[in-house]
Amino acid sequence: MNNRVLNTAEYYNPDTNQWTLITPMGTPRYRLGVVAYMGHIFAVGGSDGNRVLNTAEYYNPDTNQWTLITPMGTHRYKLGVVAYMGHIFAVGGSDGSRDLSSAEAYDPVTNTWYDVPEMVHRHSYFAGKHVDIKYHFIRSSVNNGDITLVYCPTNKMVADVLTKPATKCNTVFLGRCFYIVGSGLRWTDPCNRVWRYNLVTHTWQEMSPMQESRYLMSVTVLKGYIYAMGGRRDDDVISHRTAERYQPNINQWTFIASMNEERIRASCTTLNNKIYICGGWSNRVLNTAEYYNPDTNQWTLITPMGTHRYKLGVVAYMVFKDIRRTNV
Repeated sequence: MNNRVLNTAEYYNPDTNQWTLITPMGTPRYRLGVVAYMGHIFAVGGSDGNRVLNTAEYYNPDTNQWTLITPMGTHRYKLGVVAYMGHIFAVGGSDGSRDLSSAEAYDPVTNTWYDVPEMVHRHSYFAGKHVDIKYHFIRSSVNNGDITLVYCPTNKMVADVLTKPATKCNTVFLGRCFYIVGSGLRWTDPCNRVWRYNLVTHTWQEMSPMQESRYLMSVTVLKGYIYAMGGRRDDDVISHRTAERYQPNINQWTFIASMNEERIRASCTTLNNKIYICGGWSNRVLNTAEYYNPDTNQWTLITPMGTHRYKLGVVAYMVFKDIRRTNV
């Protein structure tokens, strides 16, 4: 199969179980960051297959049009993107030659990007979700006293490896904590490790490992649990269709029902108290999608996408009384 980079996009309507193509993006992108904000879908950075991008654009569902915004100051792909306090934050990623510890924020009112304080350690393959609380790399919050930056000497850190680039992890927020899931902080580390950073006490703690080692997986949060789905084992040979969830109050991972297909480099989101996972790779690029219902512990296949996709972005958003999901 010709793994061409796509600029197409489509949305899924759960009421009709149908996918519909929308206007293509202005630029083909993969390993981009996507986020929904104020009724628009923002597609940020990524690669067009030839170069790492610093461009970004947003989709307006009312006009079915994509509009370019001011480019970022740094070229980024494999980045995390999150909406917080009226801004769009682009965090970490890679510029094609090195992993990045920098972050920048976009102000939709002025159509400008500005730098924010750097992270402690660099991140690529950075999958970020904005749930419960949001990213704390925010200058205005520091200036307002909402967030305090605390120096942590080496001898008080949980592990020095946390100052090294994290290469095979996903990140989520839950409660007042920031979790790094499946953190191969070094290439020799097992990919079942989980770390938690407490934003109140400013401390790192290693949590119970996942039941299985996995990277290139999909991670999200639903109803107070962290879910990890699919991915590939440490040996880079075995892909998973297994899934598991983490319960923070007892610090325990438990297997849930397995997906219908093995998936790596898929993307997931939550909608109507269900987890939707779309596309990915399983010996081929997939166009299949399915959702998990935690009440029944079952995965259900939905209508396949019109296009086979992996390294994609998936986000759920609401337009008036209609709820739609867009893949880019």
